[in-house]
Amino acid sequence: METRSKWTIEELKKYQFATLFKMHKAYVCFVSILDILLLIVAAASFHYGFNILAIESVVFAILLPLGIYIITIFRVKRNYSSSKFLQNTVTTFKFDEDRFEAITDRGSSVIAYADLYRILETKTNFYFFMSNNQALTVIKENCSPELISFLHGLTLKK
Repeated sequence: METRSKWTIEELKKYQFATLFKMHKAYVCFVSILDILLLIVAAASFHYGFNILAIESVVFAILLPLGIYIITIFRVKRNYSSSKFLQNTVTTFKFDEDRFEAITDRGSSVIAYADLYRILETKTNFYFFMSNNQALTVIKENCSPELISFLHGLTLKK
């Protein structure tokens, strides 16, 4: 079975957010709890007449996740533009029962599924992690139904 994936800035954004929400859940939980606490402080402050503190708490509760989003998008753009090597690289993936091959115009790699750190599935992609911060992206829309079923089975095993 075979498919192709093109490395674009949009795919890098999807990768960053999939990694954030699926692999760094503790970080997301921490920010969520902090936001909830800020909203509780805001409600208590309004109740006891500390309106300035309440407004500051609400503003910070909004700016915290917004700031993280903006910083993430900035980092994605900076990383993508700094890597001329990866920009618009097309990778052909050939899948076998126990391994896959990733082929680009610059070379190829054969990777056994057992050697992968993790396989992550989202609505749009599969991510084959070689380590906790390095992955190859397989775009689902470019895959046949049989390949999607095969790759989904791999995610259940890993």
